[in-house]
Order: sequence, then structure tokens, then C-alpha cells
Amino acid sequence: MNQEFQFIGDLTRGFATLHEARGSNDSWLRAEALGYFRSAVQALYGASVTVKQVGQLDRANGVLQPASAPWLTAAAVDVTDGLRELTGGGGQVPPSPSAAMAQFDEAYRELVLQVPVGN
Repeated sequence: MNQEFQFIGDLTRGFATLHEARGSNDSWLRAEALGYFRSAVQALYGASVTVKQVGQLDRANGVLQPASAPWLTAAAVDVTDGLRELTGGGGQVPPSPSAAMAQFDEAYRELVLQVPVGN
């Protein structure tokens, strides 16, 4: 499988599982979501993720359209921050799964509410 597709798939499964956990407040589902996010980090093979542009999927045409949406940019930044927390900032500090999940939770809220939240 192409590593980019694995990365996107793992992020998608992570957020889908986080969504499911929100309705039930199930710690096992949150742990499963964290597992998907960790798998996404592994698919990067040490590469880092940065936010240069955000967009939304045009489902009718099957393409990503650039978008200037503050909530979408905030969510993307929170995802990259969460990934960085899982790697310990590129090995500079110990990984922090709880800090990573806080970032993913914030990104989830931004995606659902379509408004920037938090920092």
C-alpha cells in the first residue's frame, strides 16, 4: 500500500473512532483511536507533516479544492501538533500520547463545529 494512502487512512480511522468514542465516552475506543494515530506516524517513516494549504473535498469531481477557512487551518495545525506529540517533537522530548490526544480532540471539535477552538 502506498504510504500516503496508509497515512490518510489511519488518520481517517483515528478520527472516525474518536467520533464513535465521543458518543459513548468509551476509553477503549479512545485507545483504539490513539492506535490509529500512532500507525499514521509510523507510515511517515520519520518525515514530518506541515500545513501549507488546506482544502475541502469536492465529492462530485473527486478533487481537493483549496479553501481559506480558519477552522480548517486550525484543525490541520492541531493534527500536525498531535503527530509531533506522538513522536516527541522529532525525538527532542519524550512522546506524550495524552498531549497528542488533546490536540486530536481539539482538531475533531474544529472539524465538527467548523470554528477554530482552543489556542
